[in-house]
Amino acid sequence: MKLTTSPIIEPPLIKGNFFLGHLIDAKKEGVYFYTRMSKDHGDALRIKFGHQTVYLFFNPEHNKEVLVDKPDQFIKGAQYEPLRLLLGNGLLTSTGQNWSKQRRMLSPLFGKEGMDILLTHIDRISEKYSTPKINEEINWTKYMFEYTLEVAFASFFGASSSPDQKEELLKASSACIRLISKRMSNVINPPMYFPLKEHRQFRKSFLYLKNTVEEIYNSRLKISDSPANDMLDLLMKAQDTEGGNKKLTRDEVWDQILSFLIAGHETTALTMSWFFYLLAQNPEIQEKIAEECVKNNFQFENSLALSQYTYLMATINETMRLYPSGWILARSAAEEATVGGFRVKKGSTVAVSPLITQRDPRWWSNPDEFIPERFLEGHALFHQAPKNAFIPFSIGRRNCIGSRFALLEIAMFAIHFFKNNRVSTTQTNVKMKGFVTLKSDKHIQIKVSNKNLQANQFCNSLQR
Repeated sequence: MKLTTSPIIEPPLIKGNFFLGHLIDAKKEGVYFYTRMSKDHGDALRIKFGHQTVYLFFNPEHNKEVLVDKPDQFIKGAQYEPLRLLLGNGLLTSTGQNWSKQRRMLSPLFGKEGMDILLTHIDRISEKYSTPKINEEINWTKYMFEYTLEVAFASFFGASSSPDQKEELLKASSACIRLISKRMSNVINPPMYFPLKEHRQFRKSFLYLKNTVEEIYNSRLKISDSPANDMLDLLMKAQDTEGGNKKLTRDEVWDQILSFLIAGHETTALTMSWFFYLLAQNPEIQEKIAEECVKNNFQFENSLALSQYTYLMATINETMRLYPSGWILARSAAEEATVGGFRVKKGSTVAVSPLITQRDPRWWSNPDEFIPERFLEGHALFHQAPKNAFIPFSIGRRNCIGSRFALLEIAMFAIHFFKNNRVSTTQTNVKMKGFVTLKSDKHIQIKVSNKNLQANQFCNSLQR
């Protein structure tokens, strides 16, 4: 007698509006729509955005299956087309053999030698920005965007931009990101050749960015024999050792620079905004960071020195656990596949969410609380979550190649900043607003006070 098995079924389909599915709810609720779906319907489900079906998976093992175990089945597909408008076929958006070649060529650049070269630029800009206005409310979101843009510009091109150029670069990159984010969150987009105001603004901003980079690139060609001093040098000297030692073309260098410049500076700026928002509400954690900095004499000898700042790194990790910049990761099913034993149809969109996994009470005690000690191994509050429950930089072969650069950028700023400063805020209920990246629903406002001034005021009060 022949045994029969039950056919593999798809995850349950959550009913929505007959025509629009969950499109209106998702637009209205944003990030909180996905957290509600997870809470109400479990780890695996399907939803409809108009005619499009999206598979949502929220278990750490699902993260591994989609991002690590089956990268050839779940690829960066049509949902990344709006991003390709801006970033071309750089490392973030390319696929297949083109991506493999780029990753092979670029990985050495983000090792110790490359990071030590860039650390010089990060250190210089960090020190510059670590002395903001004292005792005034600062639009910290904007300040962090300016900082990370200048770090990116200095790291890639070796020199700090002028104030006017920095402002123009910030405006141009913001305009490009704004349109791309909008198009990535829409189900239907008008063609770019439509004469809309936002399309004209995008083309103008994109052209400014490209012309700025090309001017620097052309000037660098004249001194191609000089040692590498920044990322542009590293990119221009990079070779594909498995492909005949070929170098990146001018267009390939451009795509990489724009990918790192735009995607890198925005995600780090958002993390730093959340980081200081959390610290402003927890002065005792600021003091622990400062004590660790004093213990290390505020030194950062090379790019491996992150290991000396265990509490600072725990605080950064806890920030990224609560507010991962890449809060949802989408892929396209290149063929019929399975996730968690559920069938996924070819051509469907599949998404996993670091945000939801990293706030799941099954894996994290007091998941919505800011507790850096949970990342300190050996500490009483250390909590060993499942391996794939913490993925702020994604996982698998397409994990973020710039993760160490981002951590260095955040850590270096904090070390310089807490030498003389502390932060506070009157904001108490900043909410998440998720598009392509995880933003705040309002600009984060921070007041900076001078540590030495605080101490003097305290001593004066005692004498009185």
